[in-house]
Amino acid sequence: MTALYIKPMTKELEDRIHRNPSLNIDSFIIPSPFVADESLEKDYEHSYVWEEERELLGYIETWADRDKKRLHIYKQVTSPFGRGKGIGSAFLNRLAEQAPEDSIIDLYIWERQTESLSFYKRRGFVEKERLAWRALTFVRIEGEAKTVREALQKTGTEGGAAEELGKVRHDAKKAIRLIADMAGALTAENCSRIIEDINRETTALINTLNLFRDSVQRFRTVNLKELVIDRIIPMIEHSPVPCELQLRFAPSVGEARAHYLEAGRAIVNLVSNALDAIRAADRPGILSIAIEESAGWIVLSVE
Repeated sequence: MTALYIKPMTKELEDRIHRNPSLNIDSFIIPSPFVADESLEKDYEHSYVWEEERELLGYIETWADRDKKRLHIYKQVTSPFGRGKGIGSAFLNRLAEQAPEDSIIDLYIWERQTESLSFYKRRGFVEKERLAWRALTFVRIEGEAKTVREALQKTGTEGGAAEELGKVRHDAKKAIRLIADMAGALTAENCSRIIEDINRETTALINTLNLFRDSVQRFRTVNLKELVIDRIIPMIEHSPVPCELQLRFAPSVGEARAHYLEAGRAIVNLVSNALDAIRAADRPGILSIAIEESAGWIVLSVE
């Protein structure tokens, strides 16, 4: 199923990524390829995005030399709304599959992101050097494409029903440690960027916990207004389909009893279908989303 959502990077998708704040979490992504190796150029052939129902949930940006002997992972970002789907593992698997047999895959990781370092080392990467940059230390790790492919086959996919609780605990602890480390790296010069990233990592943590609660509690209260604001507005803002968005929220509407994950997917699907209809009409459209209460029911409509 993951192959259905992974697409090659294009300039159009890249523009959508740049306008999506949920995908611009990169306080500790360094060094720029221009600093690390001036011979590298952005490689669209080995860069990918994860698009699910028109919603961009992650991307991996790769730079390479002319002969594709070195593939440098410059950025690998997952949206707070895509955590827990195995997007990072899927990207690495796709990159290793399509990389030339004798190529080297490498990247830099902040030394305090120990879980990320362990993740890559379990998949055939080894530490090569350390680099100090802006009072922070980064580790460069690399692996041969062939070795990474073999390690991925042995590792398999992460997760599974029996391991879900342990995975959620691990992801939650990882997010909390990363937020704490971000706070520890806060300075007057970088405060604006790091505070934004802390906010987004906090959103990712809450989303991870919400998804787990869905798995053990079939129905619970869900704020539909927050779902629309958090997921639908960014989705429409960054969509290439031209349309005007109109929102109508009744002030007295309470929370709905629903499945958090399925409610979010249902709204995304409705809006995705509406955008398809606008695009098929080949003219700018108006998308109206309303939430109101009628006879004890909460009614959400998309027109």
